[in-house]
Amino acid sequence: MEPVAVNAGIMAFMVFSGAIIVLGLFLAGVHVMPEPEKAVATVSVVCKVAGIGELIGAVLLLTFSPLGEPVSLFLGTLIGFFGLLFLITAWVLEKGGDLRPFGTYLLFVAVALIIYGSFAGMVPGMGELAALLFLVAVACILSCVGTWGWSPAMGKLGGWLLVIVGIWGIRFWAMDLFAGSIKVMLGG
Repeated sequence: MEPVAVNAGIMAFMVFSGAIIVLGLFLAGVHVMPEPEKAVATVSVVCKVAGIGELIGAVLLLTFSPLGEPVSLFLGTLIGFFGLLFLITAWVLEKGGDLRPFGTYLLFVAVALIIYGSFAGMVPGMGELAALLFLVAVACILSCVGTWGWSPAMGKLGGWLLVIVGIWGIRFWAMDLFAGSIKVMLGG
């Protein structure tokens, strides 16, 4: 196992967790700044950094295959997918305008995550990841409903689901870190 690649996988999950919590709170309407345009700019920067971090993690997972080829390929493409999603989200927030096309894009994301989750559910030991992906898909669908203005309350619920996903994601990287990857980082 390549230590750099293992750490990149953990880094990608850490970045994902933090960014999805920030984005979820934003979509839920929780703004810690009195001026909404500053909140948009901050969330945009968080999404950019997350997108870049996810793409770096994906490249390293796909290049070094530290988890074996099938798992590294699956997780690397999934992490890369989220990297692109974060970058697109940052761009949409930065440019402003009508969010309905972005909501439609979230429907595509939901379908892709349902497919990923279905495949993950077939692999022994990946049931929790499958459940997590299905929850993100539901959050994307609810957020789409919110961006189209059909039900702002459902859009906020989608944001809160993303916060739950982020907290759940912390469990993934923390378990991996404490279950053995720390030995690799320390050279043991």
